[in-house]
Amino acid sequence: MTSAIPEPSTYGVILGVLALLAGVLRKRAAR
Repeated sequence: MTSAIPEPSTYGVILGVLALLAGVLRKRAAR
């Protein structure tokens, strides 16, 4: 397993998590 190039599925999960975190940060910042 080479960690150099993650699988598309893993990439999607990472992007999803980042999006969720960004949303939470925005909500906190909005307050």
